[in-house]
Amino acid sequence: MNILKFGVLPLIARLLVSVIFVTSAISKAFSWEANVDFMTSRHMRMIPILLVAALLVESFGALCLIVGFGTRIAASVMFLYMIPVTLLLHDFMSTSFEKNLGIMGCLSMLAVYGPGKFSLSPRDRNASITP
Repeated sequence: MNILKFGVLPLIARLLVSVIFVTSAISKAFSWEANVDFMTSRHMRMIPILLVAALLVESFGALCLIVGFGTRIAASVMFLYMIPVTLLLHDFMSTSFEKNLGIMGCLSMLAVYGPGKFSLSPRDRNASITP
C-alpha cells in the first residue's frame, strides 16, 4: 500500500499535470504567431520576451516534474507562473480559468509534498510523506 501511496500515485500525478505543460510548450514553439496574436488581443506588451519565458518555464518545469528532479522548486515556479497567466489570459471563471486553478492545486501539492519515491531526487525518493 505504501508503494502505491508514496510511489505510484505521486508519479501519476506528476505525469498527468506535465501533459498540459508539454503540449502548451509545443504549441508555443510551433504556433508562435498564433500565440503572439492571442497575447496582442489581450493588450500585452513585450510579447516575444514573455513567450520565451513561458516556453522555458513550461518545458523545463515539465521535464523536472516528469523525472522527479527539482520537483518542489519547479512546481513552485510553475505555480507562480500560473498566477499571471490565469489572471491576464483567461476570463474570470471561464473553463480555462477554472482548469488553471486545478493545475495550481496540483502544483502546490507537489511543491509541499515532493515527487514521491519514484523520482531522480535522492532526498525526496527516500523521504516518506506524512500527513
